Amino acid sequence: MISFDAEHRAVHYPADRRFRIWILPSLLIGTGTALLLVVAAAWIEVAVIGMPHIPPVPKVYPNTSQDHTAFLFGFDTLTFSTSFL
Repeated sequence: MISFDAEHRAVHYPADRRFRIWILPSLLIGTGTALLLVVAAAWIEVAVIGMPHIPPVPKVYPNTSQDHTAFLFGFDTLTFSTSFL
């Protein structure tokens, strides 16, 4: 084992080994202010405009087909195969 003098021992084996995270107070204040501004803007929008209307029953149109088979990017297989001829 390497023998350290007092100064090197204090660097390699400090007496206080608590984990610390140093954060600038201005960074915390700026982040907190930005979050508060976003939340305040959302509440002001709800107070002025209101919540969006969501219908209790979704609109389903009976003439639309739900079993449409498409190949790639919505092209039918027939139109996709004949488009290169």
